[in-house]
Amino acid sequence: GTASVEVMGSRTFTASAVNRFGHSIPASGLDYTWWLISPIGGSITPTFAAATFTAGSKTGTVEITAEAEGKKSATTTVTITPGTITKLVFVPPTAGTLTVGMPDAMTVQTQDRFDNPSPGNATIIVHGDEQSRFAEASSDVAWTTSGTFTKTGTSRLTFFFKQNGTSTPVIITAAIEGTNISATHSVTILLIGSSSSGSIMADDGKTMVDI
Repeated sequence: GTASVEVMGSRTFTASAVNRFGHSIPASGLDYTWWLISPIGGSITPTFAAATFTAGSKTGTVEITAEAEGKKSATTTVTITPGTITKLVFVPPTAGTLTVGMPDAMTVQTQDRFDNPSPGNATIIVHGDEQSRFAEASSDVAWTTSGTFTKTGTSRLTFFFKQNGTSTPVIITAAIEGTNISATHSVTILLIGSSSSGSIMADDGKTMVDI
């Protein structure tokens, strides 16, 4: 069989045995042995025909086996699921250095309190300074001074960012709407080039050079 338990959660499993005629054998008449096979931690506490499994802080799968009288056994697979969203972090691919006016991808991830990716629906609002621009794609889109993006059923959201000003570094803030959960990321802005006279200006990804 299969079952699921949230990280640090518990669930009790009960074993039952039948004779060769398909009739149930009372639990009090058998000795049960329980095993836990887990690469991600957790523990099991047996009590005769029942056992309580307590998950650790990592997600993944474990196997629980019950054996009656050292002869017959049954195994169930338990999936350890992430907890509720408590954190928002910037993760790769996220730009750390950008050339002024040139877009690149940034990615945020929702996580539980143990740093496990935690999927779900969320509206994420991002902003920088007055020269920051955000969009859902890198081209053929409308760039806005702040971005509002929605993720559905996943833990990650990727958006695009560019900086039209030369001030550096720029601090990008992402926040989950309706919560106090947020994250910040510092981006270093590089100039496209320089000359002995004139200026370089960036405007919506197009460079104009005056000499």
